Amino acid sequence: MKTPKFIIFFILLGIALPYTYGGCVVVFSSGSIDRDKEKIEDDSSDGFIGITSRAAINSENAGQLTGGAFAGGLTRVEAQSLNLNPNVINYQIDVFRALRFPLILGHALRKIEISPAVIIFSRTNLITENGKFEGSCGGNFSYTLTFNRESEKFSGSLSFEYYCDGGITISGGANVYGTVEIDSGNFFTANFSFEDLSDDTHSLNGEIQIDLSDTPILVNFTAYSTDRLTGQVYWIKDYSMNLIESVGHIEAEFFGTFYIPDYGQVALKTSQPFVIHDSDNWPTSGQLVIQGESDTTAQLTAINQLHCRIEADTNGSGIFDWDSGIRSWYNSPSE
Repeated sequence: MKTPKFIIFFILLGIALPYTYGGCVVVFSSGSIDRDKEKIEDDSSDGFIGITSRAAINSENAGQLTGGAFAGGLTRVEAQSLNLNPNVINYQIDVFRALRFPLILGHALRKIEISPAVIIFSRTNLITENGKFEGSCGGNFSYTLTFNRESEKFSGSLSFEYYCDGGITISGGANVYGTVEIDSGNFFTANFSFEDLSDDTHSLNGEIQIDLSDTPILVNFTAYSTDRLTGQVYWIKDYSMNLIESVGHIEAEFFGTFYIPDYGQVALKTSQPFVIHDSDNWPTSGQLVIQGESDTTAQLTAINQLHCRIEADTNGSGIFDWDSGIRSWYNSPSE
């Protein structure tokens, strides 16, 4: 019996379909991007579709790759507003999102205290607390946490409504669990998970683990960072941070992997800790180094809270052959 032609057509179509799918602010031009370039989907990621091989760092993408790795994503800006070439895509470095999100969650949690009277007079081991706090610069967050007096574990949720703290405003919800010393109310560990936890430009879906039991504070951060305007998704993967909080400033060391869909991934680490003061959006000192394909590298150096510089070794020779020059963190064009 002959197989009808339309059945053969649908069989072939089914085989083919899976393979087809069609600040301190520094603005960097991306140059032309081949939007038809083949995308590779990482089997370990449900939220990122893009090139996952190591990126080749060059003069056109060094600004995006270092800026994105620093900020945990990039924000697209209108070329016309900055008198730039409208035929190229322009991006800006955002505030230090990779640092700010863990800090704002950790600070919010530590505002919550267990009443000693509730602990003493509770007839059960499980104690549930609810409340709300105002942000230091606007908005609020509410919480519901349940504490186990016997195991000294806790779990619950936090809900943010335009909650502002430390120069960033977030909205959305986060689930959390961890350990706490019931008698003192000190939180030792906290594990946050969230979907659509957003700031002004990006929405994050991921997890943050914080160890508050010692100094430095240890943070692990993995998330998909989606540009709310364009839908572009970046992958903040396995960022590990050491944070030292002092009066008036924070010192941060971190390393991990950052993915941009159009270029791929870079490994990153701080060669010098970033120091950021409470009143500033960007660090006064510090240096981030990224490594790409074939030993190509780039580094972002914070000159001060107003200026930064990006340099790149685009041929793997060990010598920087591209230099952005000293740029204003705030509103400095790429040309």
